[in-house]
Amino acid sequence: MNNTDRIRKLNDLFRTTFAPGLGEVNMSSDVERLKPSKQVRVMRRVATATSFDNAEHSRGRVTDCGVDYIWKIDVIDRYDKMRKMAPFFWVDKESWRYLTVMRADK
Repeated sequence: MNNTDRIRKLNDLFRTTFAPGLGEVNMSSDVERLKPSKQVRVMRRVATATSFDNAEHSRGRVTDCGVDYIWKIDVIDRYDKMRKMAPFFWVDKESWRYLTVMRADK
């Protein structure tokens, strides 16, 4: 398995489970202001996304009730959360993922 495959596997694992041991989920203020039921629908769409903007599955777009949302996963060193890691370090358990969801029109 090459690095891209490993990155994709870890990104998909976090995106589909939101497992707290792998990272954190963040929402823009526009998404946070949605009714809880709508937030859940948007997050389910992110978790079940099948179309991605890159091979690592770190960015994508979903639509809910005619509104487009974009999401992205940033990966940093788990123990030094201020320092972004080079892409080839994103493949191990030392990485920490930040999934951010926001409206596409903002």
